[in-house]
Order: sequence, then structure tokens, then C-alpha cells
Amino acid sequence: MMILQSDRPQREIERRAQALSRRDLLRAAGLTGLTLALGERVLGGPLWGARVASAQEAPRAPLFLSVHAGGGWDPTSLCDPKGRETPTAPDPVNRFAVSDIGTPSASSPIRWAPMGQNAAFFEAHHDKLLVVNGVDTSTNNHNTGTRYVHSGILEEGHPSFGALLTATVGAALPLGYITNGGYDITRGVVPRTRLGQLGVINKIAEPDLDGERPYQLEEVQAHLAEHRAARVERLRAQRDLPRLHDSLSLLEGARGGQNELRRLKENLPNLNLLRTAIGQQGAIALAGYRSGLTAAANLSVGGFDTHGNHDVAQAGALDNLTRGVMELWAEVERLGLEDQVLLMVTSDFGRTPRYNEGNGKDHWPITSFLFMGGGVVGNRVVGASDERFGPLTFNPDTLALDPAGVRLTPAHIHASLRARFGVDAAPVSAHYPIRERALPGLFG
Repeated sequence: MMILQSDRPQREIERRAQALSRRDLLRAAGLTGLTLALGERVLGGPLWGARVASAQEAPRAPLFLSVHAGGGWDPTSLCDPKGRETPTAPDPVNRFAVSDIGTPSASSPIRWAPMGQNAAFFEAHHDKLLVVNGVDTSTNNHNTGTRYVHSGILEEGHPSFGALLTATVGAALPLGYITNGGYDITRGVVPRTRLGQLGVINKIAEPDLDGERPYQLEEVQAHLAEHRAARVERLRAQRDLPRLHDSLSLLEGARGGQNELRRLKENLPNLNLLRTAIGQQGAIALAGYRSGLTAAANLSVGGFDTHGNHDVAQAGALDNLTRGVMELWAEVERLGLEDQVLLMVTSDFGRTPRYNEGNGKDHWPITSFLFMGGGVVGNRVVGASDERFGPLTFNPDTLALDPAGVRLTPAHIHASLRARFGVDAAPVSAHYPIRERALPGLFG
């Protein structure tokens, strides 16, 4: 009788602690946008509980970071500059002078527009930059352009390259594909993770802590863990249904996922020291990669849809972008990951080669891509546009400009990305074919 009297409160304490822990964990996960293992698949992709990555395991491919300049940037104000010959030249593409266009050296093919912080960015990174100009997106629609530049496919219903890469090299990674916006459609090949409120990562990683103090004594936590494990084993022994066994395995995986988030937390820098959105977003992705949890991530910054007051608004948006990329790359270099991170920067499309009545620029289908890291040979430019920002054709075998060649499209670029990362040989890629073939030597 005495045993029953002492055991009942203990069981009640355990039951309440389990319910509290589960409720708080789910609530915190919802706040951050993280998905916990509550079913067999999320959006058709494997759950983080399907397989827990070991502490030593890391993606076999470089980390792929995609930066989206939302709204449609103006490459003629950045990496494909078009200036006017004289102050009185009619209908200028831009109002800065041709003589003010910058270049790192007389022999470098890279040129930049004299706007914002462009000079600082290109001077610091031209030696590692691949600039791809004159890319024809064939659209003035935001959604279509964003989809095309991040998937290589113009039509709807196709996953981003980051999703395909994750499905190829890290489908079971707990935080395999992190997104902060842009085109992050997965079509169910992998789950995507949105990390919104970073402060509650600590809550999910350490659900038994109240700040730095544990809710229960260490021996009580060990006792609860022992009882939870015993309960799972009892349920397994009592039921032979495969579905129940799968659910119990997923429950264990979800609890084990807390250890993965602890690794992420340990690898995070002090985000308060990072000044830009791209820097902070990228630092989280880098921490996920170093923890063996992440294969790809979308980073994003907005403000580029400059239908009015173009010169001022576009310069401000470009400043946010270039400062963010510089801060992110400083973190990459601090961690010694220059060859293990491939960074792609692009936008929905470009801006018109003329100003409208509100001193703005409207939508234009021609755009550019920037690449750095991951073994990319820098200080190079592939593709070009004419003086009125029309695309010039090129030879897809030699990459040289060729009047008898073809227009450069996002499909060419994504076919090349797929080949570089081995995605083209993965079964998942066969469901989403790209019309164009890879460009030999695009990345060097």
C-alpha cells in the first residue's frame, strides 16, 4: 500500500512533465517555423526523425547558398553597367557617365556601376567573382522570373535547385534545406525549414532548461528519460502493427532531434555582431552546415522593385545586398570554408534600359548572376548585353560571344549547377528535366 501511495504521485509528476515538455516544444517549434516529426513525411519529404545525422557527418557536397534580391534588381546599376557618353545624351540607360564605370584593373573583364558601395564590393571580391551577364529570363512577371532563376525551369510545379541538391546529398538531414524567402518550392522532395525567431532555438534545443537553470534535478531528468524509453518499449511489445512501430520510431527521432539543435546552437556565432539580414541568415546556414545538418539555404533581401525614384532606391537596395554579401563572406573566410561554400546571387529579372515618368525603371527580362566560392574560378565574366541592355548570343561550347550563337538562359546555368553538384545523375532530377545542357567550364 505504501508503494502505491508513493508511486502514484511519482507517475503523476512524470505524466505532467511529459505533457509540459511536449507542449512547450511544439509551441516553440511553431514560433521558429521548425517542423517536428509528427507524421511520416512533411510535404512528401523525409522527416528529420527518419535518420539522425551523427556529429561527424557532413554533406558530401559544398554548402549551396542562394541569395535572392527580391523585386528585380538593375544589373546596369551593378555588374553590367551602362552609362551615358555626355550629360545631354537623350534617353539614357543610366545617368552616370561612362567614364565613371569602375574596373579592378585594365586587364580585368569585370566592370561595375558607380553607385552605392559597388566599388568596395568589387574591389574586395573581384578575384573570386564569376559574373554572368545578359541572361534572358523571358518574363516580366515576378513569380515566373523568381521561379526560373532559382530552378532553371520556366513552368510552374518545379522545385528549387536548393531542394533538389538537398534531396540528392542530404535528404535525411534534420535542417537540410533552410529558407528565408525567395523561391523555396520543394514539391515534397525534402522538407524546408524556416528559421524565424532565433531566440527560441534555445528553447527547442534545451527544453528542460529555464534559461540556464534546469527545471528538474539531473537525477530526476535521468529518471524521466528512463521511464519514457521503457514506455516506448512496452508499447512496441504490446502492438505488432507496423504503423505504430513507425510512429514510435519517429517519436524517438523527434526527441533525438533536440541533440541536433544543440549542435546548431553551439556553432552559431553571436548574431548581434552581424549587421545585415544576409549576414545573419547566412551565419545560421553556415552553423547548420558545420553541424552536419544543412546542405542548402535560401537567403533574401528586398527593395529592388524600383518603379519610382530608381537611382536613390536602387542604390539603397544594392547597398543592403553588397554589404550583406561582404559580411557573409567574411564569416565564410573566418571559418575557412571558402572552397566548401558556393554562393549564388541573382534576382527576379532586370530593370528597363530607360526611365519612366516617375524617374523609375520598370520590369525587363534580362538579368545577371554572381557566383563565388566552391572552387569557382574568379575574375571572369560570361555573357554580355548590348548598349541598350539587350542580350547578346554566345557559343555554349566555348562560352564566347557569337552572333550565330544562342541566348543565355537560367536553364543553361542550372544545368551547369546540376552537373557540378552531381544532381543531374540523381533519380529525383529525372522528374524535373531541364531543356538546356550544362555549359563546360562555366565555373572554371
